[in-house]
Amino acid sequence: MRVLKRLAAMLVSAAMISATVPAGTAYAEEMRYMENLDRGLVAMNTDEGIYLTWRLLGTEAYNTTFDVYRDGTKINSSPISDSTNYLDTGGSMNSVYKVVSSDETLADVTHTAQAFASGTNYLEIPVAPLDDYVGVYDGDEYKYEYKIFNASVGDLDGDGEYEIILERYANWQHAGATGYNHMFLEAYKLDGTVLWRIDMGQNMRAMTEFVFLVYDFDKDGSAEIACKTAPGTIDGTGAYVTEAIRSTTQSTDNTADYHDENGYVLSGPEYFTLFDGENGQAIDTIDYPILRSSGPSNQLLKPSVENSLNKYWGDSYGHRAE
Repeated sequence: MRVLKRLAAMLVSAAMISATVPAGTAYAEEMRYMENLDRGLVAMNTDEGIYLTWRLLGTEAYNTTFDVYRDGTKINSSPISDSTNYLDTGGSMNSVYKVVSSDETLADVTHTAQAFASGTNYLEIPVAPLDDYVGVYDGDEYKYEYKIFNASVGDLDGDGEYEIILERYANWQHAGATGYNHMFLEAYKLDGTVLWRIDMGQNMRAMTEFVFLVYDFDKDGSAEIACKTAPGTIDGTGAYVTEAIRSTTQSTDNTADYHDENGYVLSGPEYFTLFDGENGQAIDTIDYPILRSSGPSNQLLKPSVENSLNKYWGDSYGHRAE
């Protein structure tokens, strides 16, 4: 069970989680917690040969050297000590590569890379099919395609490889209002496998002000996702986020629609939810600690949060106020 205070702290501050040097060392220096990523070897076809690039891991020294193997045979004449890339002028599209550091043996390394078969030097990741969003206004139906918007990356399943998390929304703007819309968060592996889809629900507006965080907050080796949610938000397992640990949100009416006559969502509950990165399940949901602001009469932080940001947010229609 995640401590609720930690969720609130994550919202107020985006500072990196840190760990300290164990007791008994000569000095106490804070160190940043790092993801346990793999070498990230990539091979690209060029006019001059196969260009290889890889990571120097955060746990490795700067004087780490590397050897490159093509089809099981080492091809560099001396250890590579001044870069994390290599141009193999004798390679082909069919060559299979490994990169071995001075701290490894060839048998230690399982990750291989081959030039992109298409020759385009980028990954094509298909998105899952999704029916058009249907909105109704004055009795007429309007269909809008779900488009890809912001994206982030994180190792969601702890395999050392990044996954991609993206917003996908249909935004119907009518008479200046952007409330009639729908938005999802989706997680994809680099081969296009869909890990989960979070339905943000009828009360989360699809707009540029929506942001989400991807980070291994609990340092268990796989990343979590944190963002604002609302009544009607459904996690990656099909459950409402209000059904997570926090009991005070479980009485929420998840069928309620808080859009006003102009299509804005300026009232109703707001939450902050932490999601499991591997399956999209809501781990914890708390009340959003900052009140909405629709003008000078509604500008305060909730009483449970220290009011150091007592300001008018700048508009009355949920734009800068978000």
